[in-house]
Amino acid sequence: MKVYPELPESLWENPLFTSSAFFNMPNPWFTASRLDYRIRQLRNMPSCSDDSVETALAGVEHVMSLGRKWIDESQAATAPMCREHLRRAEQLLRRIDSNAISCNLASRMGEHIISEIAAFTQIQRRPEAEEQACDLQSRLKTAISCLMDYAMLSDSSLKPRYLKRLYRTLDSALEYNATSDEYRNRNVFLWLRQILETGNKRQLSYVDVGCSIKTGARNTILASEFLRPDNLCREIHGTDIVTPPEILVKWMFHKHRIHLYQADPVRHPLSRNYDAILLANVHRHLDSNRQHQLLRNLCASLTEDGLLVINWHFDAANSPCLYLQRHGNTVIQRASVNAALFTNRTGQQSAPKISCGITCN
Repeated sequence: MKVYPELPESLWENPLFTSSAFFNMPNPWFTASRLDYRIRQLRNMPSCSDDSVETALAGVEHVMSLGRKWIDESQAATAPMCREHLRRAEQLLRRIDSNAISCNLASRMGEHIISEIAAFTQIQRRPEAEEQACDLQSRLKTAISCLMDYAMLSDSSLKPRYLKRLYRTLDSALEYNATSDEYRNRNVFLWLRQILETGNKRQLSYVDVGCSIKTGARNTILASEFLRPDNLCREIHGTDIVTPPEILVKWMFHKHRIHLYQADPVRHPLSRNYDAILLANVHRHLDSNRQHQLLRNLCASLTEDGLLVINWHFDAANSPCLYLQRHGNTVIQRASVNAALFTNRTGQQSAPKISCGITCN
């Protein structure tokens, strides 16, 4: 049975844990927004890769284009009125795009159509100041999207197909942030090795949490280069929220004696305890509550006197790094450095660039 040691309250005042990610509240009137919020909650993903938003928007647009055809064929009681509102809104957009209508007339017609759609769907309009900040075309397109969403949810035959398509689109678009730059972590490993050497222990176990499976878990190889000499660490593991492909698992084990596996330490402690755990460039992708859960579970995954090293690379000159040490049912905050500027006792600041030989998409 796992024992959850108590973390120091002062830990959360450290700059490493300020201004972290957060979940954007969904638009209550648009199903895609609510589903996106729900999927992010399930995946613990307030933050995602840079491509996710663009991919999700393109996917939702495709679903809505399919939905437009479905609405034309819908037999629901609300369908005729939905089609009429859509026809008028789309016609006005075409006239605006082709400059076939004056600005004043377009504004009056647009306001009337948007008000009618809001009343029909019972969608609450934005505050006046916020609406004025958006151009008429954007507001018309938003009204059309909300009307189509309403139309498809109102048709019992369309609703399951629509929700299934949306869920699959948003779920496949969301990808975790994945960075694996060995130059970011080399000084972190220099510092970790110095700490472990001070403890005068050998044959230790080490795991990189959030080892970036997508980019080939390269920093686990760098860890092996730094921590295996002098028999300091016998076991080098890497874990990530995504399941590593079998080809990468086999290659890492046979080539580097590194074991990769999937784990979700936000929800559960790791499957075994380690003497040293690295959490580098991971925790700030989570919101504050999930950071607390993550650290609680990782500290429960430490051996007695085990170390948890936490790092975040803000930029080339600012890479704060601290380590915690477990003692029974408590965790002590030991020391911190700026890894971007760290130099070990021998003056070493860098390590040879590693070559992985295999990457994973």
